[in-house]
Amino acid sequence: MISIFNLTQHAASEYQKKAGVVELPGWHEGAKSVLNFNMATPRKEKVARAKAVVGLVKAAGAKAVMIGGKASFVAILSEELAKAGILPLEAFTRRDVEEVEQEDGSVKKVAVFRHEGWDIFLPSWWANTSQIDFQAYHGLKETAKALGLEDYLQ
Repeated sequence: MISIFNLTQHAASEYQKKAGVVELPGWHEGAKSVLNFNMATPRKEKVARAKAVVGLVKAAGAKAVMIGGKASFVAILSEELAKAGILPLEAFTRRDVEEVEQEDGSVKKVAVFRHEGWDIFLPSWWANTSQIDFQAYHGLKETAKALGLEDYLQ
């Protein structure tokens, strides 16, 4: 099974760990400085942050990563990951609301999040092989196939 590195600000759930998610050593300590944007941020800075993340996960040997966060950054990050041949994935989570009766007769609603699978988060141009390195393109396809996600690339 291919390991999927967790590049979110949150620890992977047990469901996600069973699906192959692993924590990148030291990631959560520095993730907030990379993933948090407290103001409008120029694209140039987002690209620089994304390239730094790609360098880190490439050095760790990642073939697939779970990403999440600010949409304008995630779009850039997914583009940089794809260029490097690393498959960016977004967790698909089912949210179940359970009602739990309390001792005083009140009812507390509890949301339970269950990992259901993956959505591939690739830029719209990814399939245009003139815009992506041949090796990176085939790396993405092979990783998707190994994860049983090849149909999602169509």
